[in-house]
Amino acid sequence: MKNRIVFGIVIVIILLVSLPATDVVGNQSIENTALVDNQAPIVDSPLDIIYVEGTTGHSITWEISDDDPGYWVIYRNGEYLTHGDDWITYNETVIQDVDGLSVGKYEYMIVVSDTYINVTDLVWVTVLSTDIEIHTPFSISGNTDFNDTAQAEGWVGNGTESNPYIIEKLFIEASYQSIGIY
Repeated sequence: MKNRIVFGIVIVIILLVSLPATDVVGNQSIENTALVDNQAPIVDSPLDIIYVEGTTGHSITWEISDDDPGYWVIYRNGEYLTHGDDWITYNETVIQDVDGLSVGKYEYMIVVSDTYINVTDLVWVTVLSTDIEIHTPFSISGNTDFNDTAQAEGWVGNGTESNPYIIEKLFIEASYQSIGIY
């Protein structure tokens, strides 16, 4: 589930621009125009990431844009990681490396700010263990097969609603003929 949060204190910053003009005969005129930033930054929402511990090449890429850019900050599990306060172009690509993590689940949050408001995006990174047991492939067809397989595989639980089976480290391979898992 993706979460995008918009928050901030609305501070209206008005930029007064004076545009002087002189025509060919020397007449002058000044036009004063007020520019107001009232648009929140745009942040895309990358997919969550799942990878096996020890593998490399994993990163989060956020595309951000704004008419009046400010800065961005990245947090992992609420702890500050890095920031960019030199965001000066309309579009920016922010890449956060997520390699080298221990087994677990991590929340990465980017906060993008301009002079008007802040916008955040969350990406979950799940790192799986390399300790995966290899079992002989099995096929389950109906509740009886499921219960027999659960006992043979040593799955925790008893299959009831109050104590469901806990199935871990299971690789599912399906073909176009498969209906699915429900």
